[in-house]
Amino acid sequence: MDCSKQKEKKIDLIDFTNNNYPGYQDNKKNTSGYAFKLGSRPISWSLNKQSIIVLSTKTVEFVATTSCACQVIWLKKFLE
Repeated sequence: MDCSKQKEKKIDLIDFTNNNYPGYQDNKKNTSGYAFKLGSRPISWSLNKQSIIVLSTKTVEFVATTSCACQVIWLKKFLE
């Protein structure tokens, strides 16, 4: 069998992010999380209190999205 003629399968890496604001009332920290699927299977997820205190919903979203983006970069390099 000639391997050069095999068709390469494309599998999508799908991410989801979520966060809450105003967070926990006792310490004012917000929760953010992400999940990744490779095709239809979950491969990575996280849910944590953010390490900083923020004062707006936009900042909460920025922190959550940045955390997710770092994980995307790592996963793409790992999968390549």
